[in-house]
Amino acid sequence: MNQARRFKSLFLVVVIFGVIISAAPILAEDNTENEVKTKIKIDDQLTVNKLKDGRIEGLKNAGQLKKEQRLAVLSQMKFTENEIKTMSVDLQQNIIANGGVKVESNQTDFKEVYTDLRGKDHVITEENREKIQKLIEKDLSEFKSKTKGNVSTLAMGSAADGIWYGMSYIVYNGINSYNTEYMYDYYTSYTWNGRPGVAFTDTVTQAWQSHTTRVSSSGQHAWQVPAWQNPNQPIYYYPMSINYNSIAGTQATFNLQYVDGTQYGHLKDSVRIPIT
Repeated sequence: MNQARRFKSLFLVVVIFGVIISAAPILAEDNTENEVKTKIKIDDQLTVNKLKDGRIEGLKNAGQLKKEQRLAVLSQMKFTENEIKTMSVDLQQNIIANGGVKVESNQTDFKEVYTDLRGKDHVITEENREKIQKLIEKDLSEFKSKTKGNVSTLAMGSAADGIWYGMSYIVYNGINSYNTEYMYDYYTSYTWNGRPGVAFTDTVTQAWQSHTTRVSSSGQHAWQVPAWQNPNQPIYYYPMSINYNSIAGTQATFNLQYVDGTQYGHLKDSVRIPIT
């Protein structure tokens, strides 16, 4: 049964959310942007450094911070309460360890793509969503007749829909040592709160403008076991397969598990943008 679901998913349900990001550079007043401007007391055990250009200096002990400390540091990095709530602990720790300050992004493309049984891609819009949903139901019926599998229709998500939601962030990390490029981290995160209708191979895509150069990429997918299944709620981690074929973006795939509990993950790209 699991093997049938996996085979179906590779051809039937693939969600792609691509983000085209244009970040407004943060300009320091001079070349002393790495100097500490102020020390901010989070609590009696934690103080963070705020640099002259507004960034919060990264914390090497991010993995040891308490929940309240993480929330306070991310708030100092200009993340909103709602954004912080939607982040996994892993993502919070990653952002805090790297430091920086969140900047507003121009999200020009946040899309869903459905790949049918014949391998044809259909870009989903509000205008054709009902039509595509009927196509999915037709494909499901066809698949079940061939495999005798008992599968259900997956509710298609957008930025937030049903048990699924996704968000994107840009974090400014200063100027490189040659004073020639701005440094940014691009993140796209997602969460499935509950068992998906089917298991499938999902895809996360981040894309950017031609002046941007990728330096590194990383990502991971995780599953937290529900409390009713294991009171300790262990977390299992799964690697992402990252595709570097395009200089204009990064694509990562991962296997969404057919399980209860919470599944989440993120794709991160560290990029550089010329100052002039």
